Amino acid sequence: MSSFPSPAIGHVRRTLGLFAFAALIAAAPAQAMEPIGEINGEIGGDSFAWETLDVPSEGTATAEFEAFGPVTTISIQGHEQGGESRMRNVISLDLSLMGEGDAGSIMDADISFFPDGLSGPFYISTDAPREAEISFDTLTLSDDAGMAEGSFTALLCRQDSFMTPPDLEDCIEANGRFSTRLRPRA
Repeated sequence: MSSFPSPAIGHVRRTLGLFAFAALIAAAPAQAMEPIGEINGEIGGDSFAWETLDVPSEGTATAEFEAFGPVTTISIQGHEQGGESRMRNVISLDLSLMGEGDAGSIMDADISFFPDGLSGPFYISTDAPREAEISFDTLTLSDDAGMAEGSFTALLCRQDSFMTPPDLEDCIEANGRFSTRLRPRA
C-alpha cells in the first residue's frame, strides 16, 4: 500500500479546502483579505482573471504549500476579480511534488473549476481523457514563504455533484498563467 496521496485524496482535500474557505470568507470582512497573486486564463473559451488571497487574521491563504516527508502539496485557489461573489467562478490548481521542496518533480496535478461555487455542477481534470499539466517558471519554498509562477492546461469534465463521477463526454478546455506568493500551511 502506498503512503502517497492518491488522486481521490487530492479531490477530497481540494473539496474540503473550498468548504473551509467558504466558511472563512463568510466570517471575514472583505478588508481582512489581501490579494497575494493572480491567475489569468480561459475556460471553455471564456476569459477570466482571478486573485489569490491572504487572510492574515486567520493565518491562512488561498495559495498554500505543505511538506510532509518527501512529498510537498501546493494548492493555488483563485477567486474571480470583480465577480458577483468570491465563491463563483473559483479555480483550483492542486499538485503534489515528490522530492526535496521546490526541487521536487510533479507527481500529481489536478485542476478544478467551480462556476456556481459548491451548489452547482463543476468541472474537474480528475479522470479526464488527458492529464492536467502544471509547469513552473519559478517555484521557491522556504519555512516561512514561497513563490510560484507558471502555467497550466487541462481538459475539465463536468461533474454534477461530489457523489457522481465526471461526465467524460462533457468537457471543456482550460489554460492560463499564474503568479502568486505561497503561505506555508499552518
